[in-house]
Amino acid sequence: ISDDAATRAFGVAIDRNRLRKALLGIPDAHRRVILLKYFDQLEIDDLCATLGCSRQEFAIQLHRALRALRSAMEEAATDAT
Repeated sequence: ISDDAATRAFGVAIDRNRLRKALLGIPDAHRRVILLKYFDQLEIDDLCATLGCSRQEFAIQLHRALRALRSAMEEAATDAT
């Protein structure tokens, strides 16, 4: 493995760890929405059926969840410095 590839792999591992910690730091409801959307990659109709909400309600939930995740990641970055 080259030095560049090792550096990239290390950076990805750090980013993955920061994301994992940030996900654990947000409310369960927000984490669930993010995991279903981005990790389970469910279609919108399946997401709405799973969560028991309309498309509009899902969009609002996703927006709030991503805002919470962004805030948690920014807070973790601030704490690290």
